[in-house]
Amino acid sequence: MRNIYGRSLELGVIICKHCGEIIDTVDTENVVTYYSQCDHSQCKEKEQLPVGIPPEKAVSL
Repeated sequence: MRNIYGRSLELGVIICKHCGEIIDTVDTENVVTYYSQCDHSQCKEKEQLPVGIPPEKAVSL
């Protein structure tokens, strides 16, 4: 989408599903929110935990 100044106006956003940080924007026709995972080590650790086990209860092997 183009705005009145000729620059691109990106309506889509990619947000980290763990920490909420904006990872990137995407040129879309409508306002859209996508969820992914960022590169922070804390977020990568959360992705590796089994579903349903809170981080404080997880045990490293």
